[in-house]
Amino acid sequence: MIVRRPRHLIPALALLAAALALMIFAATRSHRVFEPEADEFGMQIFTRVSERRLVEDATFSGTVRLGERLVTTYDRSAPPGRAACPT
Repeated sequence: MIVRRPRHLIPALALLAAALALMIFAATRSHRVFEPEADEFGMQIFTRVSERRLVEDATFSGTVRLGERLVTTYDRSAPPGRAACPT
């Protein structure tokens, strides 16, 4: 007896695999978010931020793009916990 598979099963599985691969890639990716001003030696200070955290920050105006760089709009050196309102 031959078992037939629906013709949409293989493309659906391929699409599911691609979606999972993109989610894993996004979970491991990080971005550099710079401070608005340079330090006393003229060097730009940046913090590595995960993709998930960047989405949250950008949604609530905590990170903006200025030219080619992502720039924070609030103090990232504050202790972890509840972040201060950036507005």
